[in-house]
Amino acid sequence: MKRKNPHNSTTETAKAFQDTAEGLIQPPPHVNLRSQDWPHWESVTTAKARDAWTTADLEIAAQLARTMADIPRLRSEIDIEGDTIVQPGTGNTVVNPRHKILDAAVKRSITLTRLLQIHPLATQGRSADQAGRNQAQRQTSDTAESMKDDDLIATPAKRRH
Repeated sequence: MKRKNPHNSTTETAKAFQDTAEGLIQPPPHVNLRSQDWPHWESVTTAKARDAWTTADLEIAAQLARTMADIPRLRSEIDIEGDTIVQPGTGNTVVNPRHKILDAAVKRSITLTRLLQIHPLATQGRSADQAGRNQAQRQTSDTAESMKDDDLIATPAKRRH
């Protein structure tokens, strides 16, 4: 059995550059995405290595992209209509039924994310590890900020319009 290269090897780095150069993964021919699904498709399919995607995964990724596109639309509709609506015919005030649809879409997106293994634990690692990376980022940002006025550090030139 061929041993897989460690994720930090030169071979894996070269493979990542090659995958990036190939551009966005396209959905299988039998899967149709709406125009509003494409930003979510890109977000989903770039969450793990290109060669980790199977056709079945891409079909599920399309469902996730569609669901992710539906969530802000549903939120916007609720914002316009309100949390409660007057029920036609009876005149009773009821909870906007879109809340139930939105809740189902959010739950579906979480389930599909787990199924595709692109949830935070799979993509970022354990929270203890992430805390260390966050601290390193803050320290780097603090150092960069403190060196901002240092004449020895080159700063980007401002663009002129």
